[in-house]
Amino acid sequence: MNSPPVGNKLYTLTAKSKLACKGASPPSPPGPAPVRCKHTDTKTGAVYDLTTLQQGGPYSVVNSEIPRLTFDNSVGICGLSTSCNGADGGNSEDVSSCSKLVQEGTNLVYANGYLSTMQITDLVGSPSGQGVTITYRGRMHEEGCVSAANADGDRKTVVQVVCPSGHITPDPILKYITESPSCVYNFVLESTHACPRPGEQTVHVLTANMTRAQLH
Repeated sequence: MNSPPVGNKLYTLTAKSKLACKGASPPSPPGPAPVRCKHTDTKTGAVYDLTTLQQGGPYSVVNSEIPRLTFDNSVGICGLSTSCNGADGGNSEDVSSCSKLVQEGTNLVYANGYLSTMQITDLVGSPSGQGVTITYRGRMHEEGCVSAANADGDRKTVVQVVCPSGHITPDPILKYITESPSCVYNFVLESTHACPRPGEQTVHVLTANMTRAQLH
C-alpha cells in the first residue's frame, strides 16, 4: 500500500498577459510563408534568384488598347498584387496579376492570374537569353478567351523576367507587350536582379527575337 504524501504544499501561480486586459484582441495568426522564387535553367544550369524582385513588387504599367480605354496593369513577382482588390467580384485574396479599367465612374478589376497557379520556367524568346518566364493562370472561364491556344478559356499572364543585355537597368521596369486574342497578357520585366547568380556559368544564349507568335 502506498504511503500518503507528506508535507503537501499549496502553490499560487500568477501569470501576466496583455490578453487578460479588457478589450484586448488575440494576436493575428502568422501570414502565409513566402513563395520560393528561384529557378535553375534546365539547359544551362544557371541559377536565378528573384527574391529581391519578389520583395519589391508589385509592378505596374499602363496601356491603352483603344482611344479612351486605358488599363492599369499590376503584376507581382512570385507574390500577390495589393492593387487587385475587387478583382473577380471581390475574390481577390490570391491574385498576382490584374488589369484595372482607368475610367471615371468605373471600378472594374479583372484578375489575370493567381499565385497558386504560378509556374517558373526557362526564358524563351529574349535576345539576352538570361532570365526566367513566370506564368499565372486565371480561374474564370470566358467564352471570348477560348481558342486553340487556350482551350480552358481562362485569362493568363506571362511575364518574361529578363537580365538586361548591353546596358544597366538600376530599377525594375515592367513593359506591357500585348494581349493576345485568347486573353494572354504578355509583359517583360527588365532588372539586373534577374541576372544569374554570380559564380554560375551560362553558355546557352538565345538570339531569336520575341514575336507575336511566341506570345500565343
